[in-house]
Amino acid sequence: MFMKKTAGGRMAQRSQRVYELLLLAYPRSHREAYGAAMAQLFRDQYREAWNESGNWGVFKLWLRTLPDWPAHAFWKDWPG
Repeated sequence: MFMKKTAGGRMAQRSQRVYELLLLAYPRSHREAYGAAMAQLFRDQYREAWNESGNWGVFKLWLRTLPDWPAHAFWKDWPG
């Protein structure tokens, strides 16, 4: 199967950078334990969204990602 273009190219880099910046809102202990895995999951989901629907797929990914972020990132009573 061929990938469309290069999985979004510059847009992919920007999206991943924005997501990494959003991770900074999580408590440090959570970022240390899960930050790399969360970033990898986002990259994987981005690639899948791009391959499935191009820009529209990426837009839908952000529509799923952004509402979840404040609900969890600023929760200060993380277990552990």
